[in-house]
Amino acid sequence: MRIALALAAALLAGCRSTAPSGAAHAGDAPVELRGDASVEAQLEIADARLEHVPGGVQAAFVLRNKSGSKLRFEFRVQAFGRAGVPLQGGQTAWVLLELGPHEGRPVRTAALPSTTESWRLVAR
Repeated sequence: MRIALALAAALLAGCRSTAPSGAAHAGDAPVELRGDASVEAQLEIADARLEHVPGGVQAAFVLRNKSGSKLRFEFRVQAFGRAGVPLQGGQTAWVLLELGPHEGRPVRTAALPSTTESWRLVAR
């Protein structure tokens, strides 16, 4: 019985410690997300702007593949406030995208917080 309780306690402790890197817990300040620098280096953002929409703002931009190869990657957008601090609730979901060589595609995010002053693309 004691062994079973010890195993259960160890399993619960292990589950708590295996949260994905960058995962936020209630009350935690948001952290700046990190992507894969080698993927991000192959991408270019053009015509970037913030547009006011009901419930916040949207980031709108053209995402281009700068490389001569097809790219398959995931990306998300992280919003920042006036002081350059990541905003609570200011992350979009990961989006899977495939871009051909030198292809560009227009992107519009889901609504970000109305206090968004800037944003950053994170890709992996």
